[in-house]
Amino acid sequence: MKKIFLLTVTCFIVTLSFGQTIRPINIYTTNPSTGSLDSLGAQCKVEGIVTSIDFDGNNGYFFFVQDSTAGILIYSFTNLNSYSVSMGDKLRLIGKIQQYAGSTRIDVDSIAFISSNNTIPAPQVVNLLDESTEGSLVTLQGVSLASGQGWPNTAGNHNLNLVTSLGATI
Repeated sequence: MKKIFLLTVTCFIVTLSFGQTIRPINIYTTNPSTGSLDSLGAQCKVEGIVTSIDFDGNNGYFFFVQDSTAGILIYSFTNLNSYSVSMGDKLRLIGKIQQYAGSTRIDVDSIAFISSNNTIPAPQVVNLLDESTEGSLVTLQGVSLASGQGWPNTAGNHNLNLVTSLGATI
């Protein structure tokens, strides 16, 4: 008597995709010793509250979002999903981590609107600006305008020199 055994093999295919899991913004950081972005080119998926206007002003995006861990610049050459930037909106963003002129940003491929009228995170009170405050709302204390400078009273981009309470110019 012959016995026939039926062997059933079940294959599970697991696809791991870094961009499919929502990650905290603060994991996309710059290495302080090299100045290089650790996650340059990585696909990402984050959620955050819009904390700024769209500085682009035309087709495309240039605005900031912040979660409970950090903030980051959101950038795109074109508008996506007919989304119009509004402070307090909660968004899910998918894109690639990039760096331009020293700023970490997400070159966004997808914007999903979650909700509006969310509380904008309170500014973090700091005495010094560094990588840990990049993209986040801050209140810079203990500084004054450098001697001879006045606060700009015209629209546009302006550079200011500030002096810390320890005498350092930033």
